[in-house]
Amino acid sequence: VEGDANVATAKFVNTKRQLTDLVVTKQWVKQDGTVIKDGLPTAIYLKLQRTKTPDKEGSWKDVQKVKQLTDSYSGWVTTFTGLDKFDAEVDPYAYYTYRVLESVTEAGPFYGGSASNVIEIDGKKYTILNNTVSCADDSKTSLALTLTNQLQDAKYNLNITKQDAENKTKLGGVEFKLEKLVETTEGEPQVDTTYKFNDTNTGSITAKTNDKGEITKVFTNLEPGTYRLTETKAHAGYNLLAQPIVIEFTQAGTCSIDGQVIPLGDKFTKSDNTYTMTLTVLNRKTPELPHTGADAPSLWLL
Repeated sequence: VEGDANVATAKFVNTKRQLTDLVVTKQWVKQDGTVIKDGLPTAIYLKLQRTKTPDKEGSWKDVQKVKQLTDSYSGWVTTFTGLDKFDAEVDPYAYYTYRVLESVTEAGPFYGGSASNVIEIDGKKYTILNNTVSCADDSKTSLALTLTNQLQDAKYNLNITKQDAENKTKLGGVEFKLEKLVETTEGEPQVDTTYKFNDTNTGSITAKTNDKGEITKVFTNLEPGTYRLTETKAHAGYNLLAQPIVIEFTQAGTCSIDGQVIPLGDKFTKSDNTYTMTLTVLNRKTPELPHTGADAPSLWLL
């Protein structure tokens, strides 16, 4: 500024605050850790919270406003900026812990707290993993968090009702064997001999129908996959099924019987993340052959 009378003055203010940024990378994985890239939602909403006592659920407080995260050109990545590492006015030695909660809508509800860490997106349920990060490490100039949602496997129950094909009489004492198949590209499907149905049945599990012709609470908690149901013992006077029944349960919550998709309804129901298929299997009586070999008049023609 021209002239000695005009003086430029700058005022510097120092505070005890230390600021950092939090870079959040969102990803979805299967139970085996494989990253899911297809069939993802178009957007997810994130809420940032912080506390000095992360073991106390009621101590978490909201920080900044809700962010919408989408699969943009940079991927599922967003940054929360200007975050305090600690409370400079009260206790500069008590570092903050930040956590990220999720919702499918901007208004919530938000999931990721200790009381409820499962979120449902497009009919699929995910467990929210490692959604917290601490500021205690002074060597870090910024924080990074990989916010992971792990897909929960849908569970399936298979109930069987066995009855006469003509008069609908319920057939007891009929034995069925259930096996899980290994996916193959060619040849006959092979049985997954390592699949564990329960604590005592590995590779296959068998059960008999009761006097009401039913099998329930036996073929339960089945994982998604392809199964083969074989009738191994028929009701007295009845034929065995000519061939096994192939049942496919998918992670997406669908069921197919011998290639035919079964819609949700009376026979195929859903409760929470568990699906129940009630399958009615029909049998016909063994045809009786006419009696032969008895004496009878005959007419011989020459």
